[in-house]
Amino acid sequence: MGQGEDQPPKELLDLPAWQGEEARELEEPEAVANVKSMRLEPIEVPGVGPVDTCFMSLKPDAPADAPPLLLIHGFDSSLLEFRYITSALLEAGLRGTPPHAAPSSSAVLELDPSPTRTPTLTQP
Repeated sequence: MGQGEDQPPKELLDLPAWQGEEARELEEPEAVANVKSMRLEPIEVPGVGPVDTCFMSLKPDAPADAPPLLLIHGFDSSLLEFRYITSALLEAGLRGTPPHAAPSSSAVLELDPSPTRTPTLTQP
């Protein structure tokens, strides 16, 4: 018998087509939670028109008295970059907001996967 022949077929996630087939195969609990919370909506861009944008909002049960965070991932990356910090942000009562809904008082947490860089928090 070949490797895996006696294994039941892998159960795929029920996700919208725009998330792609690879997302349906995710198993890591943090990644599954993030991908299930993602939304795709058009954002009006002046001079361009509507641009489909993927985002997720973090809404804690007990919000802290703090401005919402706008998490921005780098090029060639995705919202899954935040999968290990979203639960900690929610537990701390911090809100995450999509870019088109971010108030001017939002704090921006810049994350860089580089081991030599420390995440920075800036507020306008």
